[in-house]
Amino acid sequence: MCKRFLVWLTVVTSWLLNYAQNPSNTQNLPNFEFIQNFGQWHPAIRYKAQIPYGEIYLESTGITYKLTNAEDYNRIQQWKHDNAATPNNEQARQHAVRLQFENTSYSPKLVGKYAQAHYYNYFLGSERKNWKSKIHPVSEVVYQNVYPNIDYEISGQTNLKYQWVIHQPSQSKIDQIAIRVLGADAVSIENEQLIIETSAGNIIDDAPIAYQIINGQKHEIRCKF
Repeated sequence: MCKRFLVWLTVVTSWLLNYAQNPSNTQNLPNFEFIQNFGQWHPAIRYKAQIPYGEIYLESTGITYKLTNAEDYNRIQQWKHDNAATPNNEQARQHAVRLQFENTSYSPKLVGKYAQAHYYNYFLGSERKNWKSKIHPVSEVVYQNVYPNIDYEISGQTNLKYQWVIHQPSQSKIDQIAIRVLGADAVSIENEQLIIETSAGNIIDDAPIAYQIINGQKHEIRCKF
């Protein structure tokens, strides 16, 4: 028996979706994919995903969003297009927000699931030992045992969705789960949605859904932010 807490994470629709496609099979590709770090990026990054106007870094003790202001980016790109011969050093506003797991006693194991057929190559620098090739992205990453018998799953198959999976659930286990939001301009709850405000746009979590599986049957549980 396990209890699952599901939260759909929605990014504002004005952001540009940017992900790789396999020309031979585009129908079953996830909307978002996670690329494992084999040394091509900073060692704190375990997996990375492209999101509209930004990136998500999956780290051992949380998740970091690196966002770029869409209005700034589009305006600067348009100006460069219209004034190709004129230098322009203006930079779009960027903002980083970290969602940090609180009160953890050790780093969870991260496991990628549903590997995709296509892959990426990273030939960075002149030393071959730093080159990484044939890295297949995955559509889901599981943080195993963020807390004892509590997993955190993040999936990009459709929307970005994350969920807590509590094995042998109890109230004391549920009470362990806590996430601290670091770096946001403001955090609020409106119409049952969690809104994380930044200078580069908002991160919006839809109202959470919780359910418990009992004897193979799904039973919904009331919950809210």
